[in-house]
Amino acid sequence: ATASANEAALMDRVVGVYQRFPKGPAPTPAPSGLWGRYRAKYVDGKNSSIAPLVHMLVVIGLFGYTNEYLGHL
Repeated sequence: ATASANEAALMDRVVGVYQRFPKGPAPTPAPSGLWGRYRAKYVDGKNSSIAPLVHMLVVIGLFGYTNEYLGHL
């Protein structure tokens, strides 16, 4: 009789632990950092666009122009 009472008490503890777990899906974390905010704005989901390609081309162009300019001084 005591073994089943001990098992029932143990089972109540186990059930209590699982009842304290959060229910439902985990909340999505807010993007942080420079890359996280950029990715959320231009790359992920419904916001995806060609803007990152344009940004990359502008940066490469500015880098190339600066390199050529400083190379001829």
